[in-house]
Amino acid sequence: MSLTGRADFHSLEATEGRLYGYDATSSRLLTSTDRGRSWESLGRHDVLDLAADPRDPHRLLATNSTGTLTVLDAFGASAQSVDGAPPLALIDWPAADLLVGVDPGGVVYSSTDGGGSWDRTSNVPGAPHAIDVDEGAWLVATDRGIYRSEDDGRKWDPLLT
Repeated sequence: MSLTGRADFHSLEATEGRLYGYDATSSRLLTSTDRGRSWESLGRHDVLDLAADPRDPHRLLATNSTGTLTVLDAFGASAQSVDGAPPLALIDWPAADLLVGVDPGGVVYSSTDGGGSWDRTSNVPGAPHAIDVDEGAWLVATDRGIYRSEDDGRKWDPLLT
């Protein structure tokens, strides 16, 4: 990547043809269309995690230090809070009909309408540090271990504690 030693990426999100990164050193949201060789700033934002809309790679969701879920566009022109969203630390948007989030206390939520409404799914032990959701397997890393769910987040089994 072109910013080696100059940026501290705390969140990266890849879409078809575009890469997003949050540089915690400068509080800038950056985007690249050439696999990270060059970057364009989308402005300063408070970001913990990013997830790109699978239907529209120019539309992002971001969580921040207060747990607010915000919609951002890839051109940096707008940022709007998502009404009714639970306070989330981490998010993943693997499919158009599945958005998953974890709050700072480990409560897992899911949305089938892009964040318009949320269902509380379950809890994972500990404070979350990372989330990855794929078809058939959800993974959450916390301060107590790594947990896997194979039933859409209803039950969590420890992989590493």
